[in-house]
Amino acid sequence: MTDLYQTIGTKLWTVFPRHADVFELYAQVYPQYSFCGSHWTVANTTHHFSKWEAPNEVLDEVMDLLQGLKQEAMIKGQLWTHCKITVCAQGGVRFQLVFFD
Repeated sequence: MTDLYQTIGTKLWTVFPRHADVFELYAQVYPQYSFCGSHWTVANTTHHFSKWEAPNEVLDEVMDLLQGLKQEAMIKGQLWTHCKITVCAQGGVRFQLVFFD
């Protein structure tokens, strides 16, 4: 499972706006479908990708990887549908998964 986290983080680094402080991806992952939204922050100001700069191919790949991550978690008896992935300019990637009992 660590490989999936690393792969997802690496993919998100490829779309990280070079002048941004933080990039955040919010995703909802369900068995039949999934969707996400993202934004980035510069000097405490939030920006959204325009339709010309939206990294759709990369985000589609990340969503596929999140489906795989969810399947691995389900095998271990953990159920989640929502996640937030934060990429910081200082080099960190943080995953927050919302687990259900």
